[in-house]
Amino acid sequence: MPELKKKYIIIIKLILAIGLIWYLFTKFDYDEIINNLSQANYKLVILAFSFTFINLIIQFKKWQLSCNLLLNEINKKEIYYSLFYGFTAAVFTPMRVGEYLGRALTLKKNTFSDVIVTSFLDKLFPLIILTFSGSISSIIFLYVFYGVTNYLIYSMFLIVMILFVIAFSVLFNPKSFKKILPQKSADSKLLNKIAVKIRILNKLTPSYIFKMLFYSLLQISCYLVQYSILAVAFSNKNNFLKYMWAGILTMFTKTIIPSLTLGDLGIREGSSVFYLSKMGADASVGFNAAIFLFFINVLFPALIGLFLLIRKNDD
Repeated sequence: MPELKKKYIIIIKLILAIGLIWYLFTKFDYDEIINNLSQANYKLVILAFSFTFINLIIQFKKWQLSCNLLLNEINKKEIYYSLFYGFTAAVFTPMRVGEYLGRALTLKKNTFSDVIVTSFLDKLFPLIILTFSGSISSIIFLYVFYGVTNYLIYSMFLIVMILFVIAFSVLFNPKSFKKILPQKSADSKLLNKIAVKIRILNKLTPSYIFKMLFYSLLQISCYLVQYSILAVAFSNKNNFLKYMWAGILTMFTKTIIPSLTLGDLGIREGSSVFYLSKMGADASVGFNAAIFLFFINVLFPALIGLFLLIRKNDD
């Protein structure tokens, strides 16, 4: 019965994803989307695809850093398999939560909770950078396209800067960071359980945090370059910096809006269409750039992970 329930949930999520994509197709001129695809510069599409391998190397290095320090896992092969199993599991779950479970499949020397917490950290650092850059970009977007008053703009800038100064101050100060973590208590079994589950966070060092932020910055920059190249390829207009801005806003929106669909399908494409349309590009450019970004950065790594999983099971 539970297995049947899981199948129904997967089917519902798949229907939601297909429904959202179909809605986007029908909302815009289908012929325009196809025409846009036929006139695209596919040399640039291939160039964008080539950045996927750079992106995968960056993500591997970032995950390896966490595994080495926090999980005492030095086997590169196990770390490699863990990363790609995570990619595969992420596609079939909303908000990519399956990635946490997928990464735990090969790291059997560690507790499940330790792998989950380490995976969460791996996702947290790109989220910090994306939240900061996305917040600033959104404020500028409101000013340029919605005429928000200078007073409100400056106020929002100030709030964002204060929050991130506080956040980074805590991150780079191990003593202050450890103070906010739940500690063992003789009077609370719940606190004791939480403290045990997240004890791995006590291993964090300023050096580790700096390296994770650096790798995360490279990872996000790689995504943005890919998105911008795809937008140039489908629009045949060299507005690279404008497309970078739209890319940041699209990624930020996809991050802050929870998605119930598989692989976050629909949210990414809808956001891309909205921002690029506001900036003067055709809706088809936004849709095609976003859907191709999904193919090369989500679906392609997931297929590699599926191949590795099948091959390992056969062995």
